[in-house]
Amino acid sequence: MEHREIYSNCLAFQLTQARKKVFAWYGNFLKPLGLTPSYVYVLGVLRDKEYASPSEISHLLELERPTITTLLSRMERSGLVNRVSNPSNRREILVSLTDAGNEACDKAYPLLVEADKALNTLLNGEFAQLKEQVEKLNRML
Repeated sequence: MEHREIYSNCLAFQLTQARKKVFAWYGNFLKPLGLTPSYVYVLGVLRDKEYASPSEISHLLELERPTITTLLSRMERSGLVNRVSNPSNRREILVSLTDAGNEACDKAYPLLVEADKALNTLLNGEFAQLKEQVEKLNRML
């Protein structure tokens, strides 16, 4: 057996490849807004919570803290979020959406719905089943 056959048949490898391609798929729909899927995930957390610490965002999105820190720095430079010291704990930073961040969130979600519909067409109507299986895998592991 060739080594390529070993890793190409591995579910972890296949899921990694699929993750990259699905991320790019959604990224293409968000490109006109200058957003990435990761930006939209953070925007969604902040829309729901109003304020959140980087650690809380990291926990909710299951992303490493350094990844969130880098992402928030880029989003702050783009004018999408503000970072301020927590008045009750000066060592903690709180992140919130700017008006531009709220507007970007409003514009992004319809594009994600459009991306889902297009992906469902590509998958011959099996989008919901695939999503259900991935969610099941995430719950079980």
